[in-house]
Amino acid sequence: MTMGTALQSAAWLGRRPLHDRSPGDASLADDLAPPTAREAQLVMLIAQGLSNKLIASELNISPNTVRAHISNIMRKYKLRNRTQVAILLLPKIDAAQPA
Repeated sequence: MTMGTALQSAAWLGRRPLHDRSPGDASLADDLAPPTAREAQLVMLIAQGLSNKLIASELNISPNTVRAHISNIMRKYKLRNRTQVAILLLPKIDAAQPA
């Protein structure tokens, strides 16, 4: 999925992507809650294109736990797939890390 497709799917759902929301949006605080340390680890590994099995191996957890974490991330940020997770959350994590 390309970034354009991810943005179109978010628009189709009636949701604006995280980076396209204004500070006045009522749901902004919920959507922009900072990722936990574990969520940040998962987002970075998803962005690298790793499968659930490889992520599980990297983090020493089971693939089922990886699936649960990814589902929780998608629900928390109202995203539909791994591509949206990587595209919309990775810049947020990069910005939060000290220079």
